[in-house]
Amino acid sequence: MSSYFSDLLAERGSSNEAATAVVSGFKAAVGNSHARLRKSVGRANTADSTGFQTTDTVRMVTLKSGDRLHKLELTADGTATAGAVNVGLYLSGAAHNGAVVDVDLFASAVTISTELDLTDVFAESTTLDGVDRGRTLWELAALGAGSDTVDPLVKYDFVIVPSTNFDDDTELTLVATYTAGD
Repeated sequence: MSSYFSDLLAERGSSNEAATAVVSGFKAAVGNSHARLRKSVGRANTADSTGFQTTDTVRMVTLKSGDRLHKLELTADGTATAGAVNVGLYLSGAAHNGAVVDVDLFASAVTISTELDLTDVFAESTTLDGVDRGRTLWELAALGAGSDTVDPLVKYDFVIVPSTNFDDDTELTLVATYTAGD
């Protein structure tokens, strides 16, 4: 019978498999060991009849590339007569103007014309699945359209991009539950 060890007790192998031996002096990443769950909440409201268009980006929440995402929840008040949104990841950039990493990494064409109450959209787009919860943001980005193989030490914005226009006074809320990687 073999013994295997989680990433709290030993470093993972080169192909990310569970370790077969404990390494003396190994210290788990702060985001894994003794971590505290944190939440970051972003709200946006189309305060008039112009709504959001498919050419718009709505930057909601900013996290560091080493933060570990556990849950991503979307709330919509349901007042839009039509409309759908993607939830993706962009680089923050100097003034929250960074380039797209993956426009629909988390959610693709989620209908917002009906009320959403903290709907978990972490794996709605099927790029990610449940076993990806708790990975660092840069690892999640690499599973999508990102190309990093090590932590780039940057910040990412969680961005809502309409996949169809909606021209109503609509409030959107995005809640990221994560552990900080610092």
